[in-house]
Amino acid sequence: AFSGVITAVTITNGMSPVMGSIIGLISGVILGIISGLLISKGKLPPFIATLGMMMFARGVTLLITEGTPLYFQNAPNFKYLSQGKLGLVPYPVLYFILLAVISHFILKKTVIGRYIFATGSNEEAARLSGIPVDKIKTFVYIYSGLFAAIAGIILAARLNSAQPTVGEGYELDAVAAAVIGGA
Repeated sequence: AFSGVITAVTITNGMSPVMGSIIGLISGVILGIISGLLISKGKLPPFIATLGMMMFARGVTLLITEGTPLYFQNAPNFKYLSQGKLGLVPYPVLYFILLAVISHFILKKTVIGRYIFATGSNEEAARLSGIPVDKIKTFVYIYSGLFAAIAGIILAARLNSAQPTVGEGYELDAVAAAVIGGA
């Protein structure tokens, strides 16, 4: 919701949809940076920091919009970002494939990918091996913030409006997935 609203505010205030989307992506990255620093430098538990950031972002979103949706009236083609198709394949499917390939490459073929796996497997062993664990954690939260921003912008384009309450309840799905995956 946050990145979708930031994108909508910038576009409705006269910026191009491309520039508005870039600012929306940057807003997600900034929230990722803050979350990463709260966890790595502030030593807050990740669950608490993530829920706190979610509440902060929702609160700011409601403040900006005053609880009402923002429509992309001066950018009628913005909806094609998510409603368009390449042949029979919807654009969001193409985005997913592209981002999955990029993420796979980062995780499997780069040093930072190996560091992410090492940090996730055993943080203390990674630290003793010389891996900059705090930087890796921050990077992962930045990457996650970027992906959340992409999802928010695509969802706003799909709805052709930025809804300040979109995504409420999604955190329960994420927690359930993490618990089931951990089991």
